[in-house]
Parts: sequence; C-alpha cells; structure tokens
Amino acid sequence: MTEMSFYPPIAPARAPYGTGTPGPVLVAVAGPAAQRRATVAVRLILAVPHLLALSFLGIAAVLVVVIGWLGALVTGRLPRFAAAYLSGYLRWYARGWAYLLLLTDEYPPFTLRDAAYPVRLTVGPGKLNRLTVLFRVVLAIPAAIVSMLVSYGLAVIVIVAGWPAALIAGRLPAPLHQAFAAVLRYAVRYLGYLYLLTGTYPAGMFGDEPAPPAAAGGYGQDGSWRLALSPGARRLVGLILVLGLLAAAGEGAWAGATISAIRQRDREISQLNLAVARFNPVVARHNAAVVSEQQATGRVSRTTDVLSDAHGTLVAVLNSPAADPNNCATVGCFNATSWPDVHGFATFGRILRETPVPPGAAAIEKQLIADTAATEEDWREQTVATSFASIETEATAAEKVGGQFDNDYQKLITSLSNELATLGNQAWTLENAATTLNREGAALLRQAAALNVKISVRTANPGS
Repeated sequence: MTEMSFYPPIAPARAPYGTGTPGPVLVAVAGPAAQRRATVAVRLILAVPHLLALSFLGIAAVLVVVIGWLGALVTGRLPRFAAAYLSGYLRWYARGWAYLLLLTDEYPPFTLRDAAYPVRLTVGPGKLNRLTVLFRVVLAIPAAIVSMLVSYGLAVIVIVAGWPAALIAGRLPAPLHQAFAAVLRYAVRYLGYLYLLTGTYPAGMFGDEPAPPAAAGGYGQDGSWRLALSPGARRLVGLILVLGLLAAAGEGAWAGATISAIRQRDREISQLNLAVARFNPVVARHNAAVVSEQQATGRVSRTTDVLSDAHGTLVAVLNSPAADPNNCATVGCFNATSWPDVHGFATFGRILRETPVPPGAAAIEKQLIADTAATEEDWREQTVATSFASIETEATAAEKVGGQFDNDYQKLITSLSNELATLGNQAWTLENAATTLNREGAALLRQAAALNVKISVRTANPGS
C-alpha cells in the first residue's frame, strides 16, 4: 500500500435539498499514511479539545434533532437549519474520532463546514417517510446496539494493537486502518439515521463491494465513496464485534453483580435501620427504668436518713436531764419532766407524717404514727397529773405504748432496708442489661460503619 495525500471528492452528484429520497451518509477516509510517533504517543491528550467540543455540540444536536423531528413529522423533510447543523456536527464527529483512532495524523479543524481533510463526509437530506420518522428512535435500536458493541471492541483493538503498531511502525497497518474506518463509518451512518439526515438504514460494517475496474482506484480514492475491505480487515471487524459482545457480556455480568450488591446493601441497610428502630425504644425504656430506680433509691435513702435522725433526736430528748424524773420528789417535778417527752414525740410524729415512704412500708408507717400519737398523749397526761398514783398509771400506759412504738419503728426501718436491698438488686440487673444493650449498640455501629451509613444508636445507662 503506497502512502497517499489524496482527499476524496466532496460528494457525487445528488438531488438538491428537499427533493427526492435522501441517500446514505457517505464517508471517505484517505489511505494509511506515515504518522509522527510523538503525536501518536499523546494522541488521546491531543484529542481532548475536540472531545470537549463534541460534547457541547452533541447537547445542541439533541435539541436540534427534537425540533427537526417535529418539523419532519409535519413537512416530511428535515428543516434546512437542522440538516445544516447536524451535517456539520457529523463532519466534526467523523474528523475528531478519525484522529483519535489514528486514521490520520493531520489535526482536525475546528469547524462544522466541509474542509480539505483526509476524512470527508457528505449527506443529501431529502423527503422522509413520516411513519419511520415517528418511530425513528425505536427503529434505530438495533443499529444502536451494534454501534455500542463495536465501540467496545474497537476500544480494545485500538489499545492492544492499533496504538502500539502506529507507535512502533510510524503508521497504522492497512488492515487495521480499513477496519477502523469501517467501524467509524458505521457509527457515523447510525447517527445520521438517528438524526433524520437519511432514511437509509445503517449498513456497510464489513465494507462495500469493490468498484468496477474502470472506476477503481486506491483505498479511499474511489469516486463512488466505496470502502472495499481486505479479507484481513473483514476478520478484524469480526473480531471487533466478538470483543464487543464479550465486553458487553462482561459489563452486563458486572452490572448484574453490582446491582445485586447494591440491592443486598439496601436490604442490609433496611434491616439495620429496622434493628435500630427496635433497639432505641428498648434502650429508652431501660434508661427510664434506671432513672426510676435511682429516684426510688434516693427517696428511700432520704426517708431512712430523715427517720433515723428524727429517732436519734427523740432518744436524745428522752435521755436528757430535763426529762429525767429520778430526782423528782413532787408531783409538779414529775409534771415538768414529762414536757420534753411530749415535745420529743410530737416533733417525731410531725416528721414521720411529713416524710413519704414506699408503698410497701405505708401500713407500718401508719401504725407507727398511731403509736407516736398515743405515746405523746400518755406523756401529755402526765404533765397534768395531780397525784403520784395517777402519774404511775400514766407512766405504765406510756411504757406499754412506747414498747409498741419501738417495735413498729424497727419494723419500718427494716422495711426500708429491705426496699433498698430490692432496689440494689434491681440496679444490678439494670447494670447487666446496660452492658448487654451497649454491646448490641456497638455491634449496630460496627455494621453501620461496614455499610458506610450513619445511624443514631442510644446508649444504655447503668444502674445506680
């Protein structure tokens, strides 16, 4: 194959715009030529400006196609402005991707217009079948699938064979050049069909029939814009399709595995959130129980301390010198020594009535209040006694009631001690429950960290 500098003709003779049936999108690529290894080495970087430009032009092309589609449905032909823009976009697309695919070393021009470039394209828009226009996206699906498959396979061949070959030899081998050109032409024809520039369905993936001897020239020089592939190029196109199928299957398997993993993760997150939703109320109830236990313990402890202090004060009053009748020789002295006892029991009774006790000790408290009142009354009777006989009678009664008072007081203190013991056992149980709950909460947090999600897990408070 000889190196060529020939640029194919712009187009064969075609009918003017808007008349006749539009023919296929024609693409011609000049034959393989020498390329600078430096530009081949950084071809992807050099092509970035065109790829960026094509991305913006493609967005505009979608809008133009939508407007053009509506116009074609009404008039049966693509509006002139849409045909002009979309034809220019396809020219730029073909030149940019031809440069990236190493089909030429000449840098593409930044223009929508036709230009003297080794890759040329011509389109002849005309009348369109409104029915096929209406369903154009659906009709283009098979071609879209083929275009997608060959793009996958082409990427592999370019990376594995095309780029290293051009870098080493300084040119793209003819079979690779022809195969790449055929794939590029098919992609451009697919876009031309999708964009309503033609009603001819994309074809020519494996090249065209050779031109008659009288018209045949070198590759890329055929005046009829034919692309005749060598047997090696045809095999390469087949390999590209196979690689595309394998890549698509691998991508499908990967996508399936990814989707399955995403669904599994979503299920695990849902289960985690459900577990947290169940866990937090349990912790809340536990913490409420801890607070209740701590409050109850505090109340019982304060009650025990208050009553113990009040009883100690009462005992001190009863044992005070002012309440000692041993040195009394008169009734009046006995009357006087009885008053401290009266005040002592009155004070204790008031404190007892004002101090709340647990429900389990309420009955004993009630009995002790009665004992205290009765004892106070007996000592009060002694303060008004008029004889030693009446003093003796009242003292005997006071002693008897006082014994009952002491007995009931000890019962109340014992009941409070038992209540504290019960609350202590409850606190121990809550302590163990808190340890278990916090362990479960830590496990939920670890699961959330593994799933890379944030959750709000309550902490269980230990018992008092």
